Amino acid sequence: MSSTKFRLAALIAVAVGGIWLAAAAVSEEKQKTPAPDTHRLTDANFPTIYDALQPPKVEPWKSIPWHISIVEAARQAEKEGKPVFLWQADGWPLGCG
Repeated sequence: MSSTKFRLAALIAVAVGGIWLAAAAVSEEKQKTPAPDTHRLTDANFPTIYDALQPPKVEPWKSIPWHISIVEAARQAEKEGKPVFLWQADGWPLGCG
């Protein structure tokens, strides 16, 4: 099979696959039923939902004396003979990378 025919066959396969996936997604979306009104956020059920979504009261990482300045952390680590754990991120909201 020539290179051009192979590329055309691959393009057709990708197009057909994309159309199939789109049709499946649309079909699945149509099958979903709307949530009953009992699951809606109201003034009455807000406190219960709010309390359920709060982080745990006891979180061990909060007891660590974190430093914002790497210089301060390095000075303290040197005094105490401990290593420095450096957490750096580039600010991308969907994760580091």
